[in-house]
Amino acid sequence: MHPLTPLVAGLRERHPGLEVQVRDASTAARAFDLVRSGEAELGVVDVMPPDAGWGRCDLGAEEIVLMASPAFAAGLDEPVARARVAGLDLGVIPSDLDSASAAATAVASMAGRVRARCAHRTMLWELVRGGTVAAFVGRDTANAVTPWAVLRSLDPPLWRDAHLVWREQALSPAGAALVELAGLAGHADLARGGDEPPGDR
Repeated sequence: MHPLTPLVAGLRERHPGLEVQVRDASTAARAFDLVRSGEAELGVVDVMPPDAGWGRCDLGAEEIVLMASPAFAAGLDEPVARARVAGLDLGVIPSDLDSASAAATAVASMAGRVRARCAHRTMLWELVRGGTVAAFVGRDTANAVTPWAVLRSLDPPLWRDAHLVWREQALSPAGAALVELAGLAGHADLARGGDEPPGDR
């Protein structure tokens, strides 16, 4: 969800008549397949393009945190040690673990007591809200859509990189406008700039 939401909102503000279609590819591999086949023009992924011929715009990093209900989080330190997380009742979106990214690998290593596997995020978030399980989520995403949740940083911290990708020389005017907007928003064009936040990726 983050950072695509503010980019699409900005694009619609600049071009009010534009129709935007957003699909959930579930995995980075599937996102690359959709863009490669022409079913999608742009993709947001957490790994680097698999081969040559791709354009890429880095969208920055989002911290991955543990999301829980107030009651569930009452006994958890801030930050919470990863070894402690491995002993908690967790809920996951299976496709989130099906990635070659370092973040997905780290999350999978902590998911030792999975008590709920949900195909839909809204269902998982409702289980978290009810105190049944805790779940991993991006901090910016959680702040935007689950304001009721208690968020605990991980120790050591965990970050997920996001990249906007497309096939070179295959952008429509609308696609080019979104790429341009991402650049104007201060994102690096071809490589990460500035200091990287600490923690795994």
